[in-house]
Amino acid sequence: MSFKNTKDEPRAVSVLRQAIERSQLAHALVFAGPKGSGGREAAFWLARALFCPARQGGEPCGTCLDCRQVNERVHPDFFLLEPGEDSKGIRVEAVRGAIARSNLRPFRANHKVFVVDPADEMNDTAQNALLKTLEEPPAGTFFILIASSPEKLLVTIRSRAQTFHFPPNARGAEPDEETEALARAVLDFARGASREAPDLSKLPRETIAGLIDRLIGYFRGLLLVSAGAPELAGEGFQDEAPRADHWERRIEVLSELKEKILGNIHLKLALGALWDYLETPDA
Repeated sequence: MSFKNTKDEPRAVSVLRQAIERSQLAHALVFAGPKGSGGREAAFWLARALFCPARQGGEPCGTCLDCRQVNERVHPDFFLLEPGEDSKGIRVEAVRGAIARSNLRPFRANHKVFVVDPADEMNDTAQNALLKTLEEPPAGTFFILIASSPEKLLVTIRSRAQTFHFPPNARGAEPDEETEALARAVLDFARGASREAPDLSKLPRETIAGLIDRLIGYFRGLLLVSAGAPELAGEGFQDEAPRADHWERRIEVLSELKEKILGNIHLKLALGALWDYLETPDA
């Protein structure tokens, strides 16, 4: 799939395209965003762009052998780390195997690309194993970590990687009108534009988690603005409070609450905690 000249191109892709053309691409990247927001697509696109011999303007051709082999996951220098059928997370053995491959010379290209999805489901042992490689990466090796909850990644990993945010619906998916209305109501409440919290108690837990993801995406945008990177935040963000630690804390709390909602916590109690937290300006 190509992102070129599409109205729903994630802003991160245009920044990555420029980095490729200038040979300034970081060796470790975190693609942060909820499932379906385009992070995985962008990872495959980036791998094609790095391998494609017919690349123009940072955009892969999509039809050459290298591009096709990335799409089919059979390129000899492209590696995708995913959980096994009997595991939710990525095992440390798989990470160590990838590290061993990263120390070998590329088979055909000038680069090696490793995509870890979902990177935020690695346990601390697996993350620490990967950290050692990120500290001293082999030349020409790129690691792309896809994470719907990047705050679960070790701080030391995040500090060695460049993070790109993919907001919900970055690929232009059309949510239903009711969900969109609820998302706007949640955001209005969080911004103080409305004093009435929407009733989410009858929704499936997965839907509520998705709405919280939308809210987290909003706060990540504010975090980027307050950190001096408005070009990565997307449109519609204003510097409402230039305190990065405030937005980081909100993201952390909401991410923890989302995980609890997806678990066994009493739903009405969790929603009550959500509204109480959002009503506290300095929390």
